[in-house]
Amino acid sequence: MWDHLSYYPSPKGQEAANEVFNQIMGFPSNSLIKTEYDKNLLKKDVLYYVNSNPPKTSYSGWILGELDEYVNICISQYKKILARRKLKGIIKSIVYINLLYKDSIERYYAPNGLFENKMSNYWNPILKNNSVWRPPPPLNK
Repeated sequence: MWDHLSYYPSPKGQEAANEVFNQIMGFPSNSLIKTEYDKNLLKKDVLYYVNSNPPKTSYSGWILGELDEYVNICISQYKKILARRKLKGIIKSIVYINLLYKDSIERYYAPNGLFENKMSNYWNPILKNNSVWRPPPPLNK
């Protein structure tokens, strides 16, 4: 039977991409795909890889070995995409935290800011207590 299938060409393009995608989705643990967006991203990635590297064997060679190679390569590429996406999210969050930190420091040390008011009250207690009368200025005679 395999030699009969060896006369047929291997699937190309969309058909091969669908077979690879169905093979990936048939795995018992779908921990890779969490949302519909991830599913579409994986479909695009598989289609891009299959179109850039078309299968070179017959249909029997495709079924016996090349399909598994394509599945493994597509999964590893997709994991790289996920890792890159996580790293990009971590970098964005660090940048936003740094911007918030700079903004809070700027407000803290600004004129009439919290730090200036606190330190002026600490170093000059007369400013702190409004009920105490200030001493009168000296008289020039």
